[in-house]
Amino acid sequence: MGHATPRTTPPPGFTLPPDRAARLVAAAAVAAAVVTTALALGYGDGVGRSVDPGLPSPGALTSWGLPLSQLIGLLAASLVVGNLVAAVFWAPRSAVARSAVAPSAVAREGSPVVGIHRRVALRAAAVWAVAAAAAWLFTLSDLRGLPVTGILTADALGNVGLRTPDGQAGLLTVVAALAAAALCRRFGVAALIVAVIGIVPPAFVGPAVSTADHRTAVASALLSLVALTLWTGGLAAVLTRAVHDRETLHAVATRYGRAALLCLIAAAATAALSAYLVLAPSGTGLSSAYGQLVAVQLVVLAALAGVGHWRRTQTVPALGRDRRDPFVRFAVLELLLLGAAVGLSVALARTPAPLDAGDATVHHESAGQQMLGYDLPPVVSLWQLAADWRPDLLVLTLCAVAVAGYLRLEQRAHRAGTPWPFRRSAAWLAGVAVVAVATSSGVARYAPAFFSVTVIQHVLLGIVAPLLLVWGAPLTLALRVLRPGTGPVTGPGDRLPAALRSRPVRVLTTPVAVAGLWSAALFGTYFTGVFEESRWSYAVDLAVSGALLGTGYLLFWWLAGPDPRPSGRRTNRARIAVAVCAGGAAVTAGLLLIHGSRLVAADWYIGLLRVLALPWPWGSTSAGADQVVGGTVLWVTSAVVFAALVADRLAATLTGRRRQKSTGTDTSRAR
Repeated sequence: MGHATPRTTPPPGFTLPPDRAARLVAAAAVAAAVVTTALALGYGDGVGRSVDPGLPSPGALTSWGLPLSQLIGLLAASLVVGNLVAAVFWAPRSAVARSAVAPSAVAREGSPVVGIHRRVALRAAAVWAVAAAAAWLFTLSDLRGLPVTGILTADALGNVGLRTPDGQAGLLTVVAALAAAALCRRFGVAALIVAVIGIVPPAFVGPAVSTADHRTAVASALLSLVALTLWTGGLAAVLTRAVHDRETLHAVATRYGRAALLCLIAAAATAALSAYLVLAPSGTGLSSAYGQLVAVQLVVLAALAGVGHWRRTQTVPALGRDRRDPFVRFAVLELLLLGAAVGLSVALARTPAPLDAGDATVHHESAGQQMLGYDLPPVVSLWQLAADWRPDLLVLTLCAVAVAGYLRLEQRAHRAGTPWPFRRSAAWLAGVAVVAVATSSGVARYAPAFFSVTVIQHVLLGIVAPLLLVWGAPLTLALRVLRPGTGPVTGPGDRLPAALRSRPVRVLTTPVAVAGLWSAALFGTYFTGVFEESRWSYAVDLAVSGALLGTGYLLFWWLAGPDPRPSGRRTNRARIAVAVCAGGAAVTAGLLLIHGSRLVAADWYIGLLRVLALPWPWGSTSAGADQVVGGTVLWVTSAVVFAALVADRLAATLTGRRRQKSTGTDTSRAR
């Protein structure tokens, strides 16, 4: 007769299996976010209304489905970004040490925890894609004021889903989520870049469009979105590391703590700024539901600041003493609070602002505010271009990061006894200053109104700033300071040399690529519909500025930069040929603007000047004459800069030949 196996009772220290515990924590964070979103939507009257007050309600399914699908998508995107960051930048060093090939490839194949991060990212990307697709359909339903079943036609999906900014932004997010899912198992860096791009579009079509200072509101929303995504996803990745790899947990948690502090500062500052931009015109403050929800959001962020401080000062140091449990408990609490913060941000995007809700008098805007978001002085002068600043929050934030990062590297170089020339630092700071002037001074204020001023802005971004930035030699500085480390996880010193040797960088830095990309950016800007679209869309304007700056940096890095290049040795003959081709393309573009029969962005400039009634600058009398001025600025500046580069290389060639000849004569005499 068989004996029944006795059932054992859990020992006193029994805990759930790691995978099950992780799933429970994730479910609790999602539940906290969903409950917070639902409560905030109900309190702030964020459901039961269309995005356009003139349209009927799209129904309960859309009213609740849209914010909840956006919430699930944002949380899933956070998991994708956080786990890809952990897989790419926090890989265990033991995996890298086993081979001499690229660290990313070794980590992918040799470290189990990296594989776990990638699998989590893959599953989260699939959830993100489904949630983004649902949010896209709900957005179309909201835009039309119809139930979801009413927009499932080819006409509605084509007209609203592909031709409206909201539809295009939602579709781009769906594509990015699918691309991240396809890339994350084999190409971690590419998947991470695509995922970060995918979280950006909603910020450009959110409630910020209803505020007077549109660009500042969009930049604030975007910075807040990126900060919350990195903060939440990074913490989830750290908890994953706590479950599966205790050896590297201390190093990973220390790195995460520094990044989380920056995310906290960004989230709190942008939350306060967004609240000011929305509430200031009405003067309602905390008396409105919107203001009260903002106050709750700031309280949650303050609680997160307290928990984060305890984590940095108490629980992370305890990891060095092999005490994991206090860190995990406080990290779980922080993750729940972050879920609530994300839920509040989603709910605030659907909560009507006081002016929209009728809590204050109607705010009347001038023609300039309606078209540009601000008024313009009646006369344009060089002094106003230099002194009449209109800060671009997003670009200035990136400029501040560039300056702080460079100065930090320089400081580390001096501490290590590595000399660094002052002229390099001055060139880098000057280049960043040129970017700031081009995007935030009077040049940026008047660029939407006059084509010639826009060309000045593009010359600063595409020629002057890149030339100064490459003279700063940031890669050389980074390679001197960021040495391969010996800690448990990889760092920038391990990744940077491999990145410079990677195939994409080698392809992008060939002579044909650098000249072709810069020329394509120039002609694509002025001789397609991109330029006129950039007048209407802040996102396209940023893309144009980024393309000119990025391709200009690649071009001048190859032509005149002291930084190492992976594409091989540059001969003076090749540099002269590239300079002639790139300069010829710019001169040709300028001459086409002068003598061409087509007026660039004619509808925009003529319509704007008719509404604002501003006098043409530089003695021009029409939009065509202003375009001639812009073309002249483009070709003259380009001719001067590239002719100087060609002359410099010709002089270097002649000097080298004289030196060779002199050396050969001396050698023959010695013989």
